[in-house]
Amino acid sequence: MKMLQIVCGEKLEAEILALFQSLGIKGYTIIKGAGGSGQTGTVSGTGGSIDRNTLFMVALEDDHIHMTQVLNAVKEIHGRHIHGYRGLEIPLKVFLHPCEVILSRGEARILGQRGQGKVEWKPPPDHPHRAPLKF
Repeated sequence: MKMLQIVCGEKLEAEILALFQSLGIKGYTIIKGAGGSGQTGTVSGTGGSIDRNTLFMVALEDDHIHMTQVLNAVKEIHGRHIHGYRGLEIPLKVFLHPCEVILSRGEARILGQRGQGKVEWKPPPDHPHRAPLKF
């Protein structure tokens, strides 16, 4: 599993959300008003729309069909904005990290040796999926 993190200026937020909708991605986290410092300068997270970032987090399986589609689409968004920033760094960064579910609704436990990325999830009794799932 991979955790895809997209950090963008607030002005690009609607394009990222439209991308998720077009690909049918329904599971993601949004953190609005993120601040920080990097190649595009310092963003306080408390100012106007040019001074706020949005952080998107999406967990996808390694072989998930959306992985390549999301990465290619974000590159297209980046390409569309190059001329609008007149040579300045575009406030759009993408990071991909290994991701392992440690705790979720139900009981998760690691199967096999550490680092193999195999997890068994045992749902709570009231969950619609009664059988354990293996990832």
